[in-house]
Amino acid sequence: MNRSTVERIYSSFFADGLEAIMKQALERSLTSVTVHECGKGLIVYSSSEPLRRVKALRFFRNTFLLLRRLNLPEGSSVDRALKTLAGDGETGVMVQRTGVGLRGTFRMIIAEGSRLIPAKPASIESVERMICEATGLRVNRSLPDHEFWLHMRSDGLMLFSLRITRHKAAEQALEKGELHPEIVDILCRLSDPQKGELFLDPFAGSGAIPIARASNFPCCTVLANDGDEEKVALLKTKMARLKLQKHVVVRRMDALRMERYQNECFDKIVTDPPWGLFRKLPFAPHKFFGKMLAEFCRVLKPGGRVVILMSREHPLDAIRANAAPALQLSSRYDILLSGKKASIYELTKRVPEARREATATTAKGVAPRATLIT
Repeated sequence: MNRSTVERIYSSFFADGLEAIMKQALERSLTSVTVHECGKGLIVYSSSEPLRRVKALRFFRNTFLLLRRLNLPEGSSVDRALKTLAGDGETGVMVQRTGVGLRGTFRMIIAEGSRLIPAKPASIESVERMICEATGLRVNRSLPDHEFWLHMRSDGLMLFSLRITRHKAAEQALEKGELHPEIVDILCRLSDPQKGELFLDPFAGSGAIPIARASNFPCCTVLANDGDEEKVALLKTKMARLKLQKHVVVRRMDALRMERYQNECFDKIVTDPPWGLFRKLPFAPHKFFGKMLAEFCRVLKPGGRVVILMSREHPLDAIRANAAPALQLSSRYDILLSGKKASIYELTKRVPEARREATATTAKGVAPRATLIT
């Protein structure tokens, strides 16, 4: 049988709070997929898609090839789990059947939630010997080619897996305050990206959101604004290096006064505004975010969508109700981001009743009245 058509089981991790959209994102991204479990930052699924397609899913923090599920009594120790892995022979068989082409070195990592936990050296070494015998790999606990993980959960379920996505060293390249790629991908997805739309990130910063929108989703025109002259210069250089300057327009502009843009010109706005952590906001948060929403509402088309990542210290919906009531809350996702409480807001600009009537009339083949044209 062709290995690319073999059905494998995977476990993928994401930010707590995004469970409601992960199943849908996965089913839209893979033709062949069955979700077995989804909850509290973890989704377990099977797919016969080629391994490279699963590895390429950008909305997961990490993805693992699931080798074994251990259902031990609740409260079982990590040492008991390791002894089970090393002692019954099944683990070695599953490691041999990965079909991944294991070469070089590996290490064992044990985690409880997002926290790494220790175990007795003898228990770890027994599993390491089993993996060495099954694969010919060598142990390297500092810079290995592969990582085998044992994820422990409070309910007694333990997942033994092979990590197939990037190494943590790749995350160290993020700039200060820059979002993780999987969060950027989710923000763009929530905007329902469409070909040919006009897209704006008014707080572009390092450019993670504009770059992802221009590179990974249907073609459109992306506007990347920031009020910091140095950031704008660096972002222009980055777009040229990535050969995205034809798709992304970088401008220095105050997000609270985008006078260069006409009313109702953008289809989508996706952004991560400043939280006041690295630099103090110019005035009180309630006033700052109120002005921000009012300006977003002005430049957004009726029916357009806004996706905003915010600290939970600033409840955006209460601010929205006073500053921009035409922006209606569609969804809110409370997440943990690097240990900080945050929320993703999905807002839609209300279409005026007169505009809806004009659209309905046009759909029937009758031209709208001139007074309704803006």
